[in-house]
Amino acid sequence: LQGKFLSDDEAYNKRVEARARPYVMIEGELYKHGVCAPLLKCLSRTEGIELMKEIHAGLCGSHIGSRPLLGKVFHQGFYWPKAASDAADLVQKYENSDLRKLLTSLQEKCLELKDETNLVQLVGSIFHTPI
Repeated sequence: LQGKFLSDDEAYNKRVEARARPYVMIEGELYKHGVCAPLLKCLSRTEGIELMKEIHAGLCGSHIGSRPLLGKVFHQGFYWPKAASDAADLVQKYENSDLRKLLTSLQEKCLELKDETNLVQLVGSIFHTPI
């Protein structure tokens, strides 16, 4: 974007120009024209994943899905090319981890159950409501 990266291949030059069109450099920072915000600051993939982890965990551990997570990232004004797949991977990893912990816990607690009253109490403890 800052310099000319042209080759002898005219078709290649047109493809590069077309792919670079939505991007702009401002004071040494790369931005992309976006739909959610006028300009989205481009992040490295590592920075983007860290940002998503912070948003996904949230102050209260909201653990939202991949599409709302991606929307929050873009609404905050950030972008990187693999954001959608990174969001899906992150949410899938957390869902699998949380589900695995819950199932293991349920299996252990079910082995301890001796009567119907204990089962009702177990269900109440899972949903954090007294029954």
